Amino acid sequence: MRDISTLNIEKQVLGCLMMYPHLLEHMSKLSESLFDIPTHKEIFKAIKSLADEGQGVDLVTLHYKAPKIDITYLTDMGADILTDRNFETYIEQLKRNSTVSSIAALGDYVKLNAQKDDVLENTEKRIDEIRGLVSNNSLTSARELAVSAFENIESRYNSNELKGLDTGFLDLNRVLDGLTEGYHIIAGRPAMGKTALALDIARNAAVKKKKSVAVFSLEMPKDKLMERILHQESLLNKSKINGKKMQDDDWAKLVQSASAISNSNLFIADDLFSISEIKTECMKLKRTAGLDLVVIDYLQLMQVEKSDRREGLEEVSRGIVRLWKELGCPVLVLSQLSRGCEMRTDKRPMLSDLRETGQIEQDADTVMFVYRDEYYYPDTDKKNIAEVIIGKNRYGETGRIDLVFAPEMTKFLNIVR
Repeated sequence: MRDISTLNIEKQVLGCLMMYPHLLEHMSKLSESLFDIPTHKEIFKAIKSLADEGQGVDLVTLHYKAPKIDITYLTDMGADILTDRNFETYIEQLKRNSTVSSIAALGDYVKLNAQKDDVLENTEKRIDEIRGLVSNNSLTSARELAVSAFENIESRYNSNELKGLDTGFLDLNRVLDGLTEGYHIIAGRPAMGKTALALDIARNAAVKKKKSVAVFSLEMPKDKLMERILHQESLLNKSKINGKKMQDDDWAKLVQSASAISNSNLFIADDLFSISEIKTECMKLKRTAGLDLVVIDYLQLMQVEKSDRREGLEEVSRGIVRLWKELGCPVLVLSQLSRGCEMRTDKRPMLSDLRETGQIEQDADTVMFVYRDEYYYPDTDKKNIAEVIIGKNRYGETGRIDLVFAPEMTKFLNIVR
């Protein structure tokens, strides 16, 4: 169907709002930025102001609010409206026209500023603004939400499937119900095994569960990261390779593991440091191969735009929230901890140890801490045991689970009971 002209569609929307008071309940779906013609912007502002004040919208009140608008223009606009039946269609067409206009303006901006260093970042921001134009966010009735919530609960109760992505760890799945869409943190002091745990989860998703996974390594080169993943998948002791003690069956395991990984949808980048760069790659991957999990290692190495590092990390954390909402998949982010836990007798980390900002704790849906008692107390009776402490779980229980830590393979394993 051919697009209705910008002038006509804007007049139809405004005319309906003037002539049918009950349509004012749809004001939340509209904004001044959707109107391209200056006169129509002024009329919309006047209608919105009257609606916000609880006043009726008619020719008299509207002309009082917008005296510069010719009353004949308002009269003709109202006279053209015969029915409100197509009002929802008019709104959708208005949003479509506005989106097309905004994209064209963005194209002009890119042409004029292509040589500037910040053009990619500013383009990303403008694209987000354009997406906001067509957003249909609005209040939803309790009746609709209650029915949907009941159906979700009933479905999960009658199903043996996890709600989220299988982590590969039975006890962790039990507590979290899998890794659901959201912002998830794995935090710990250096040498606790944060990266190893994240790679175990990513490898299980990509190789075992055939999911599409993107890993962004800001610390370790991707070739070294792949060596770690090969060790994990093949269950080979690193000393066999480093000591040149590989047997034929060891080589066979390594070849089989390399084949399994190469046939998976696991993607790794080690040269992207800003949230906008990561978002661009994720959106590209989602279009071409789908995307089920994003891993970022680690938060404190991400590029910040503000001179105040604390404020910069807070902005990055909020960017991660926007990222998972747009991608619709779990985003697993590694984070360093402050030295505070090492000053205590009980060195197990807590939420207050999250480094540099409390925004991370506020934004994250789950916060998991990796703790190995053996690191601090070599004579502990918990040798080769790692605790994963769930310090925050927005949608479920917190607590602690134990995993086996195999340092010779830099991997975690389920405890056999």
